[in-house]
Amino acid sequence: MPLHLACGHGNKDIVKLLCELGASTNQCTKEGFTHLHFLCVRDFTNKGVQSIIKCPSVHEVDGSEYMQLIPAEDSSKDIIKHLLNHGADINSATTNGKTPIYLACEFDNVEAVKWLLHHEVDTNKCNDNGWSPLHIASMNGNEEYNTVKIFLKHGVSIDNCNEKGLTPLHCACSYGNKNIAEILINEGTAVNKVDNTGNTALLFACNNMHNEIALVLLENGAEVNDHDHNGRISLYSAAEDGNIDLIKIWLEQNADVNFKRNNVFTPIYIACRAISKGNGNIVDLLIKNNASVDIPDRTESTPLYIACQNRFKDVVELLLKHGSEVNNAAQVESEEGWTP
Repeated sequence: MPLHLACGHGNKDIVKLLCELGASTNQCTKEGFTHLHFLCVRDFTNKGVQSIIKCPSVHEVDGSEYMQLIPAEDSSKDIIKHLLNHGADINSATTNGKTPIYLACEFDNVEAVKWLLHHEVDTNKCNDNGWSPLHIASMNGNEEYNTVKIFLKHGVSIDNCNEKGLTPLHCACSYGNKNIAEILINEGTAVNKVDNTGNTALLFACNNMHNEIALVLLENGAEVNDHDHNGRISLYSAAEDGNIDLIKIWLEQNADVNFKRNNVFTPIYIACRAISKGNGNIVDLLIKNNASVDIPDRTESTPLYIACQNRFKDVVELLLKHGSEVNNAAQVESEEGWTP
């Protein structure tokens, strides 16, 4: 397709000639890429040719998809304008639902985003899985040129959910983009909104050990004891990961140290079975903050039983020092009646 090639190489004069001779500005490749799509994956910053890169596929946005990011000259902006003037569909989607502005966000192509926003672009149009351009911009976390700020000035829906119930804030918190999270919060995003599995932004931040973002969320009304559909609270993640700094923050925020996940596990139980380093320090910290040492799981296995099972000598000593019952018997089928 000559016009695709001319756009891909940034040749303004050939683009103009082809359009004047009646070339279709909306012709697609078999994947649904129009000329505008090709332009939006070009490097408007003139940094030179990049290697072939993988499109961001956070939480499996679209699976694997590869493209080359080609350097663009100033002529690319003129080409976009020329294509639009000759009837190019600014909201045309690829076979998996990606619009030109979606691709511009996916490739951090801020200049292309700015140019598209000067026209009648649908900033809320999502791909086939419900991911919006703002979702992608929130994941990428461009520090120097903040695409998220640009979108919000144009009235983008800030709490759009994809098919998994994820919002842009969830994406920013998962990927550690503190500046994006702060912008979204300041613009009024719902801090405690949950996805389809009950995860909040705070749970996403904690599950990925983004402590600074967790603090920002807490300062803006996040609920420290909120749990997902599996009964998992953020304190569990911190205990599993050996994230003692985050545990200290949670304890200052009155996290429930004896919360029993789905009536099964307490945070100290989680710490006793975690393979992370420093679990002895975490168990000690939880005990000093009134964690019960003898709350069992459904099989009547206590934290002491689990610590013995995992051969954590320092944890066993701590639990015994704080009065853990040595004769509680487990009711596991293969170990029925066994004591620590």
